[in-house]
Amino acid sequence: MTEVSNETRFLHAVEMGLGAWQWGDRVVWGYGQTHTDKDIREAFDVSLNLGIRFVDTAEIYGSGRSEQMLGTFLKETDQPVLVATKFFPWPWRLTKTSLPRALKGSLERLGVESVDLYQIHWPSFLLSPETMMEGMVE
Repeated sequence: MTEVSNETRFLHAVEMGLGAWQWGDRVVWGYGQTHTDKDIREAFDVSLNLGIRFVDTAEIYGSGRSEQMLGTFLKETDQPVLVATKFFPWPWRLTKTSLPRALKGSLERLGVESVDLYQIHWPSFLLSPETMMEGMVE
């Protein structure tokens, strides 16, 4: 796996990552029926063995279950893994403090002190760009 690095940035670009939307998601992906915890763990391990060191998750995936599973896997590996997660702009999260609170929840579920990339899942017409950016700064 080729890694592109810029010395002035913390996050490295990678050729391929592992998406974790299916992890714990019963509604869209049939977690528990089409795939199990064992299958997910196997996919994580195979990905690491193939050199994939970037995992993308979100607080909304499986209602937080995806982040919890990834947190467990991170504790059980000695491999470095870049972690990205996302803020979901629910209609009741309309203040700049919503983002830091959501990030705190994600960090707890992941069992880490920080993530490599924190993103807004998609823009919300209810939350102004200024408010979103102020929240990201915090």
